[in-house]
Amino acid sequence: MKRFLEKIQEMRFLPVFVVLSMVVGISIGKFYGISNFELTPPIDAIKSIFHGTYQFSLANSLALGVVIGLFLMIYPAMTNVKVEDMGKAARSPRQLLIVLFFNYLVAPFFMLLLARIFLAGDHDLYVGLVLYGLAPCIAMVIVFTFLSLGNNALAIILVAINSVCQMLLIPVYAKLLLGEVTFDVLVVGESVVLYLGLPLVAGFLTRRIAVSRLGEGGFKEFKTYLDSLSIIGLLFTLIVMFALKGDLILERPLIILQMAIPMTLFFWVMFAVVYLTSWKLGLNYKDSVAVAFNSTGRDFEIAIAIAITAFSPAVALATVVGPLIEVPVMLALVWAARKSESALFKEIPAAVPALERVPAFGKILFPTDFSPHANKIMDLIPELKRAGLREAVFLHVINPMKATRWIGVDEKFVERTRDEAYRRLKGVCDSLASAHGIAVKCKVQLGVTHQEILRVADEEKATLIVMGSHGHGYFKGALLGSNTQSVMRQARVPLLIERFRRAEGGEKERLALVSSSLFEKILYPTDFSPNSQQVMEVIEQFRTDMTKELVVVHVQDTRVLVPYLQDKLEEFNRIDTERLSAIKDRLMALGYRVKTILKTGVPFREINTIAEGENVSLIVMGSHGKSNVREAYTGSETEFISLQHVRPVLVIPRDWKAERRAET
Repeated sequence: MKRFLEKIQEMRFLPVFVVLSMVVGISIGKFYGISNFELTPPIDAIKSIFHGTYQFSLANSLALGVVIGLFLMIYPAMTNVKVEDMGKAARSPRQLLIVLFFNYLVAPFFMLLLARIFLAGDHDLYVGLVLYGLAPCIAMVIVFTFLSLGNNALAIILVAINSVCQMLLIPVYAKLLLGEVTFDVLVVGESVVLYLGLPLVAGFLTRRIAVSRLGEGGFKEFKTYLDSLSIIGLLFTLIVMFALKGDLILERPLIILQMAIPMTLFFWVMFAVVYLTSWKLGLNYKDSVAVAFNSTGRDFEIAIAIAITAFSPAVALATVVGPLIEVPVMLALVWAARKSESALFKEIPAAVPALERVPAFGKILFPTDFSPHANKIMDLIPELKRAGLREAVFLHVINPMKATRWIGVDEKFVERTRDEAYRRLKGVCDSLASAHGIAVKCKVQLGVTHQEILRVADEEKATLIVMGSHGHGYFKGALLGSNTQSVMRQARVPLLIERFRRAEGGEKERLALVSSSLFEKILYPTDFSPNSQQVMEVIEQFRTDMTKELVVVHVQDTRVLVPYLQDKLEEFNRIDTERLSAIKDRLMALGYRVKTILKTGVPFREINTIAEGENVSLIVMGSHGKSNVREAYTGSETEFISLQHVRPVLVIPRDWKAERRAET
């Protein structure tokens, strides 16, 4: 169920669901023939229910579906908003001035211009389009801001201010643009209460109760279901709106086309101008999309209400057609905004110095025992070249005590073994140098395997050691799992532990790498310790065309929290959420796509579970973390993850720093 709900939220599937909802709605409208020019406005319908005068026809019941759908859409977005965030948003004069300027000095007159250009020959559609442009939206723009990952708190403040301005200015604009128009301005206030007030109160109470009972981490899990509810509400609203005019769409498609051209131009031009203006004025992405949607969306509920009470049914028809065009177009703008974020908003905060990315791993040590596992690791070389590999050192270690354990130490036998191993290794080196265009060096050493690996790494000044997590006995290969473990514990340079899987097909068992794109999607577990900070500095050296996405995770250890600190869990949730948010902002400023996860559990289990669930290509973490009772990614946690890993693991040792150069 949860996986299905997560799929619903993915933007790549949303266009499919939107088209299906439109088709279902049109089919319902055509089958029942429910198009009604004198449709009861939703607010009047609710009043009549309380007065006992409402007629429960199919068309009028569907009209109430708009109210239900809008509530389902807006309510989940309201649960994201904190009171303190709204306080900050209220102190945003630039954002407010941009919205007021475009909503009341540009939008109505731009819509009037489009009406004169495209609909001058049809008075009813002309009036309907001008009416549609009078008032800014006070409901659905919150949903579009939410879907585009914008500033929800700012969107709510802007909507509230727009609501007050509407009550004062709509009569003025209606008379100025359309002549004498009579309608009840209280309908604006009623719309504010219905579409903004009720979801806001419900969202505030939901957040307060859920956080107090589940904690911030538990509430984030619960939000998966709430966020899916917003998408379901959107699709339900589309079905209802298209059902109300489904038969009309099929019988008189020209009306849709006549309205679609000027309205589509209005939404795209307004959004683009306001969005780019906000960007030019230095607003961040979240504020820019909130401002752009608040300046672009129109209040179709008010337009329909005015048209029904003050104009002919044909004018009302034009306003009812409006949201059928607006909603799909605004969803396209959500997609465009999210796609443009990385291209436009690349500014780096002052706290993050501009860096010239230098190769993180220029010289890499490859210990090999000629086993299938060790040979398969060579397939990583193209990926490692993308990470900066310029020179590879291939090392084979012969332990004389193991090589001659049944016959005693025989120096001649050891020497012959060494010569044979060197010839074999030289063949591997020459082949790889020719195939990949890298400098290579071959070394065969006598001694204890893990000690020689560490010694050669220091001697050669390697910046990375690459090993597999399993091996065999000497005659089949001597890189045992214990050697990898020993190197991990003592290495002073990063260690990449590769993970293998059994390849399917064929009678002979074959090995394959878990991921062909090693650095594409990285899981970064952090305990906020100095070692974790060093890990982030390493990740920041990866090029954004190589690393497409980062998943930043913090796991609160229940083995520590439950017996000692359970009563402080809510405070820890708040602090850790803020820390994760700061890391996300820093990495996004460098151009990465970032997702953060806060979990409670046993760290190594949760991290491996997340790695598999998110289908990451690599786990990057520090070898040592905090050892106090509050947080504990100790060396043992890294060891557990590495020895039981489901994905390759890059271990960054304490006190090792990636090369970083500030731009001059």
